[in-house]
Amino acid sequence: MSLALEHSTVAFDQPVCLIAEIGLNHDGQLDQALRLIDAAKKSGANVAKFQIFQTDHFIHPAAELGDLGPGSLADFFRRFELDASDWQRVRQHCRDRQIDFMASVFDLPSLELYASLDPVALKIASCEVSNPILQADARRVLAPMPWLVSSGTCTEPEIDAFMQAHAEQNIVLMECVSAYPAQPGDYQPALLVQWAAKFHCLCGLSDHTMGMGVSAHAAALGAVVIEKHFTLDRSLPGADHAISATPTDLAQLRSILDEIQASRSGPVTGRQCRPAEEGARLYGRRGLYAREDIAAGQSLTITNTVALRPARGTCHASQWPDLQRSKCNVDLRALDIIACPADQSDPDNKGDDHFS
Repeated sequence: MSLALEHSTVAFDQPVCLIAEIGLNHDGQLDQALRLIDAAKKSGANVAKFQIFQTDHFIHPAAELGDLGPGSLADFFRRFELDASDWQRVRQHCRDRQIDFMASVFDLPSLELYASLDPVALKIASCEVSNPILQADARRVLAPMPWLVSSGTCTEPEIDAFMQAHAEQNIVLMECVSAYPAQPGDYQPALLVQWAAKFHCLCGLSDHTMGMGVSAHAAALGAVVIEKHFTLDRSLPGADHAISATPTDLAQLRSILDEIQASRSGPVTGRQCRPAEEGARLYGRRGLYAREDIAAGQSLTITNTVALRPARGTCHASQWPDLQRSKCNVDLRALDIIACPADQSDPDNKGDDHFS
């Protein structure tokens, strides 16, 4: 399974796709959006992701801010709107910087605008998992585009119903907690393993915590996508700056994800000695030496034999159970090596069989 973006590929055997969720952090300013794209690319993100909407098509005009304080919810969201020409600039800037462009889209006019931007994938925001009207519009306007789907606010039966309704869709299903910030204990990265088996899909994580441990845990369990809110400065006024990763944070997360990817690459075929371990195997393991003078014809015993580093050129200590009580066929001085025939020792031992 894989998902081909414009500049990267989402798959288990590829570097973990790191999404910089710029979202609303451009604060309605094109120049800031472009700076965020530059910073995301420099920090190692694969995707610069935004939110595209026309407020009057997804917010009721009488809606209040609620937990955000007094005021109009529609007025709040209008602050973050960009016009079509701005989005064309954003799209081209991503292409020029060779970072993938993606957006969550919240209404039909915005889906049509998004389609004009030559996108390669759509993000379905958490709360839209329960919106079949938007989903039907997305399938019609953007078919057959892959979807990345966040699961925040959802129950398992709701996820089941969504995945069944869109069984033919190429989906990356993402564990998410819709709290800002979220607590690490609220996440269940182990769901990714269950979902991958249950739905036969790629899985990822949208991380709203302030740290990086949850993202690292998810990547270790097989997440192919990690999404993190992204800002230039947490002290900026605006919706999500305070809970977002800075360029330094994102670069550190990129490094962590690359280390995890390196450790999970390749088939699991049972424990094998790695090339990097050959030195430790040769010089760290113990070989057999004479603890004291041993005369020819005398048997090797636990009292006249000692296991010392290195094993190079000697019988390995692991062979002792088979060699004890064997008779030495040469005189040995204390600390002389006890050598094996060439076909029983390491490649550097030419074979001076010291016992029979």
